[in-house]
Amino acid sequence: MKICIGGLTASGKTTLGEVIAEELNIAHISKLATKSYRDFHTKKLSKKQQLTETHRACNVRHANSFDTEIAKMAQRTDCVVTTWLGPWMVKNPTLRVWLNAGIEERTARYAKRHKMPAKAARAYILEKDKETISGFKKVYGINIMDRSNFDMEINTARIGIKDSASLIAMLALLREKRKETFR
Repeated sequence: MKICIGGLTASGKTTLGEVIAEELNIAHISKLATKSYRDFHTKKLSKKQQLTETHRACNVRHANSFDTEIAKMAQRTDCVVTTWLGPWMVKNPTLRVWLNAGIEERTARYAKRHKMPAKAARAYILEKDKETISGFKKVYGINIMDRSNFDMEINTARIGIKDSASLIAMLALLREKRKETFR
């Protein structure tokens, strides 16, 4: 079982992935689980420096290293992958889910999590989303705003984490059961 969850900054990817992984007793693979990410983020940087460094790192060598690592980790086990590109990089996932939330909700989440003013959080999110969208287009030719290959889209500002996790887990289990029937 491979569940891939995508979404913009502060849409709830990591939080939801943790809940689903626990509910289904499977691995949760996020950027924090990768050696590439840990190596890249060993120094303490301000939010602005992080954004600049992340943008600079969005080159083919770094991106391929990180994304190859995620894809390899996902192939080894049943898992929930909560990275921006997981839905495109993981081969034959059971389910692809896009998380959606408006900018106000994402700003509030980010500001609270990082203990920063809402205005600064909003500016950071908008810049990060813009840079990430253009970076993935440049490096991979992927338009992450095209969600035509997703099975489900959930508005996490309207549907809570527990209900979202239950919906995703239920659909993934149904798909896995059907797959077993046709093997």
